Amino acid sequence: MNKASLLVVGMLAASGCSRAPSDAAPAASPDTPATVTVMVVTPQYTVLHRQVSQPGAIEAFEETPIFAKVSGYVKEGWKDIGAVLRKGEILAELWVPEREVDLKHKEALLRQAQSEIEQAQRAVEAAKAAFHSAEAKVAAAEAQRLAAQARYNRTKSQYDRLRSMQQVIHKENIEEAQLGFETAQANLAEAEAAVKSALAFQAESKARWDKAEADLTVAKDHWEVARQERDYARTM
Repeated sequence: MNKASLLVVGMLAASGCSRAPSDAAPAASPDTPATVTVMVVTPQYTVLHRQVSQPGAIEAFEETPIFAKVSGYVKEGWKDIGAVLRKGEILAELWVPEREVDLKHKEALLRQAQSEIEQAQRAVEAAKAAFHSAEAKVAAAEAQRLAAQARYNRTKSQYDRLRSMQQVIHKENIEEAQLGFETAQANLAEAEAAVKSALAFQAESKARWDKAEADLTVAKDHWEVARQERDYARTM
């Protein structure tokens, strides 16, 4: 079979195997782009909320351990572990029996110090009254001394005058004047001794008064110390 016969047979075979021209779809060109559907919407302003959950732990920058200043029993607890505690709030109330006994002791000492102050004040008043009484005794003794001095001066003058006239005056009159003079002299000495005794008693009374004032100051100092110790026991 020659070359021209093979070409005719091939064309016939190809035409017999293909579909009819009316049923075949047109072939797409390689340069034509595909159709894309686009929806047009109006933009709206909104806030985007993004939340991300991750495992983690929170730790404080500083930690302060809390200890009770005194040891005791928890009478009432106001906060539990993990509770928020603000300034001025009560964490717990402690009961310390030993502190209660100590506080009662301090209060008793304070009352005793108060009694000592009152006793010292009464002692001051008594010493003051005794001093004024001693002053009055000194004044009375001095008045008696002046009276004795006057009698002494009068009797001495009379005795001296009669003695100078003993040649014309009866001896009994001179002896009587001498006795009066000696009596006045003794009374004057007694009055002077009474004045000295009154002055000594006055000085003693003044010393007792000063001591009572000093004891009162000491009693007030003891009271102040007892008060501070009582207040300190209350704060513990």
